[in-house]
Amino acid sequence: GATVSYLGGSTTTDSGGIYTLASLPDGNTTVTASHAGYTDQSAVVVITTGSTIQQDFALAPLQGSIGGVVTDSLTGQPIAGAVVSYSGGAVTTNGSGAYSFTGVTEGSYGVSAGRAGYSGQSRQVSVGPGANAAQNFPLAPLPGSVAGTVVDVATGTPLAGATVSYSGGNASTDSLGRYSISGVTEGTYAFPAAASGYSPQTQTVAVGPGATISLNLSLVKRVFADGFESGSMSAWTTNSGLVVQSSTLHVGTYAAQAVSTGAATYARDTFASGYSSLYVRSYFQLRSLPPSTPTLVGFRTATSPLARTKPPSRGRQLSPTHDAATRV
Repeated sequence: GATVSYLGGSTTTDSGGIYTLASLPDGNTTVTASHAGYTDQSAVVVITTGSTIQQDFALAPLQGSIGGVVTDSLTGQPIAGAVVSYSGGAVTTNGSGAYSFTGVTEGSYGVSAGRAGYSGQSRQVSVGPGANAAQNFPLAPLPGSVAGTVVDVATGTPLAGATVSYSGGNASTDSLGRYSISGVTEGTYAFPAAASGYSPQTQTVAVGPGATISLNLSLVKRVFADGFESGSMSAWTTNSGLVVQSSTLHVGTYAAQAVSTGAATYARDTFASGYSSLYVRSYFQLRSLPPSTPTLVGFRTATSPLARTKPPSRGRQLSPTHDAATRV
């Protein structure tokens, strides 16, 4: 496929690189051989009548290049700062994950790509004369880990036996409140922590390729749980007229309902001493508006008056109402 030419004509080499030019004029003639990807070469031959001249050409291959993009095989995102190397040198990928080697001599090369947090990868790449060889590298991210402690938010005491979980697994804390979860695939996850007698807490963190994430969680000790999911009102010290039902729910299987239209219905629990402040989260459905405003939740101590939250009157918002200036 190489072209061999002179001023009066040209021919093409066969599969063996052999060519023949016939009927050249006597005298000095410049013959040139060329092929894509190679440097042209010329020679002057002296032609005499009836003579056969052999003129060989050895074309020098032009230099080629190797280039491509390094990406995260899980997300498809480009990886900046990856190192790509071969026997002729090494380069670092740019912000788009691209790399390029120029001035590559014709041949076959082992090309490798690597980045911290990823499994390295190698490919065999062939570069033809003057050719641009493309080779992309989708690197697999290494799994990361999440570790930390779970403590009591008020005292800082480590919580042994607490559970920290995410969509891919869970771990329990040791006697010092420490936990560790390994093998976490690159991504963003919610990590809820739970312990008996405490309100759960959830934090969301992003785990990068091969990253070790420190995640400490602090839980609030729960003073009281309504116990509705037991199907009874047994968690309460006193119950007057409230029943546990399963037809109208916010979450879970059971909820309490007042069904009496006469005397007041309520449930009360007596806490141990030592609490200086309390808060409660309550979900309710007001099925009918009574003639007098009922109390949803109320607190009081042995010496302070009642502080309570009431449902709204028609067209008004829910707001706390305190029977005295002193708040509980």
